[in-house]
Amino acid sequence: MRPPRVSILTPAYNRADLLPQTIASVLAQTFPDFEMIVVDDGSTDGTRGVVEGCGDPRVVYAGLPHLGNLSKLRNAGVEKARGELVAFLDSDDLWHEDKLRAQVELLDRHPEAGWSFCGYESFDENGPLRRNVYGEEEEEFLLDWIFPTVIRGRMTIYTSTVVARRSLLAEAGPFNEAFLIADFELFTRLAFLGRAAVLRRPLTRIRKHAGNCSSDLARGIDGFRDAIHSVESFHARGAISRELRTEMLLKYRFRLGKYLLTRGRPAEARRELLACLRLRPWFLPGWTRYARSFLTK
Repeated sequence: MRPPRVSILTPAYNRADLLPQTIASVLAQTFPDFEMIVVDDGSTDGTRGVVEGCGDPRVVYAGLPHLGNLSKLRNAGVEKARGELVAFLDSDDLWHEDKLRAQVELLDRHPEAGWSFCGYESFDENGPLRRNVYGEEEEEFLLDWIFPTVIRGRMTIYTSTVVARRSLLAEAGPFNEAFLIADFELFTRLAFLGRAAVLRRPLTRIRKHAGNCSSDLARGIDGFRDAIHSVESFHARGAISRELRTEMLLKYRFRLGKYLLTRGRPAEARRELLACLRLRPWFLPGWTRYARSFLTK
């Protein structure tokens, strides 16, 4: 049996309420040559029934015991993928009907690009929140080596917007399973290894709601630590300067310290803020937050 052109990987945990809309947005794609692999993290709410009852053989259920680690779920999906292109779609997000076709055609036109991502719109139950098309929408796409921008944290990339050649994913290596969410690190590796075709049209809708995985405390902390690890890794291999390493570690450790303070974890916040002050002793915001941490219970 001929493999599909694109494998769509969707990790899910107890998403029987939102997953039908996500699957429907995939089945509505004008590019039909795909498989959608729903990697279920041991759901207990009927997620399996939603997948198996959708009535389309291109949508495949892959059940796992509960892991609570998105990186492991995504790696499991990549291992099962048969397509030459791999697309990612979270179980609460939605695609415009032309999303897959537009990115596949863009990668076909530009074989020098190893991966692609598109513009997005975020929304919640009250309506639209934010729109990002990475520049002027009149320009159809950007084709560039974007590693310097990504490592500096100046380009927000949502996993649900990404389509990558499986060959580039193999070269970059898997999601780092030491982190619950390791999107930033993988995207920096992809950006370092291959040029990106950035489609400016907002063809992905990112749903914001109380159940977002990234809203969980442990996952939020892991997001910052993933970024810190990525900066250290690229500095160790000589890909970024010592000055840039200092700048980015200061940025991410300070944000992590602030995040921990707002979550009532002052002792951990102090460790991150002290790390900032060791990097730059005259960093006044670090001293201010460090002093404030002693007033937080």
